[in-house]
Amino acid sequence: MLETEYKFAEVYDLAKLLDAAADRVQFKNIFNNANGGVSLLAFKAGQHLDTHLAPAEVMVYVVEGEVVFTMFDKPHTIQANSFMLMGEGVPHSVVANTDAKVMLVKIKSESWYTAPLCHLNSLATDKTNNYGQSEIRMR
Repeated sequence: MLETEYKFAEVYDLAKLLDAAADRVQFKNIFNNANGGVSLLAFKAGQHLDTHLAPAEVMVYVVEGEVVFTMFDKPHTIQANSFMLMGEGVPHSVVANTDAKVMLVKIKSESWYTAPLCHLNSLATDKTNNYGQSEIRMR
């Protein structure tokens, strides 16, 4: 079931739905369901989120401002109207270079088991993921 405080068939200005606060990064869920959701984050310049794991496959879209998004220890500067993709379980952190608003589109991954490359008999298929790393998936 979809959880949201917003009405269908109405237009909203995404950037105006949430204001940044001096004490911490602000979060607002736009909608959620069992398959994922969309959230808006608002940062003041210099605010950050420490390294944590992505709970789903994520599209990170910067609505306003500029952030440095570090994934696999590699920093990526993302400016307004740009996005990047990230896989589930990926360690990452975020630092706002300017006041910024970021939309996260989260989609829960396939219900398959994903593990580092190792020998898992004939049930496994070797596949290269979008990060150029080999992984094993089992049905």
